Amino acid sequence: MFELEAAGYTQPTLLTVYDGDDIPYTIARLTYGMTAGYRLTDLTYAGDLILNVGDTITSLLDKIVAMLGEYEYYFDLDGNFIFQRK
Repeated sequence: MFELEAAGYTQPTLLTVYDGDDIPYTIARLTYGMTAGYRLTDLTYAGDLILNVGDTITSLLDKIVAMLGEYEYYFDLDGNFIFQRK
C-alpha cells in the first residue's frame, strides 16, 4: 500500500509512484465525464491511401474495409449506398 498522504499528496490528479521493486504505477483521479481506457474515435485510416489512375471507388472502399476489418458497404433495397460497421 502506498502512503500518499504522508508524502504530501492528498488528492493527486496524476501521480507516478514506485513499489519496493522499482516498478512504476500511475495513479489517476478521474471525475465524472472523463474517459478511462480506450477512447472511441471517428473512422481513421492509418497510413497512405493511394490509388492508381483508373482505379474505381470500390477498390478504394475495398482497401478501407481490408484495413479496418469490421466495416462493410452495399446498396440497400431502396438503392441507398450504405457504408457501416458490421
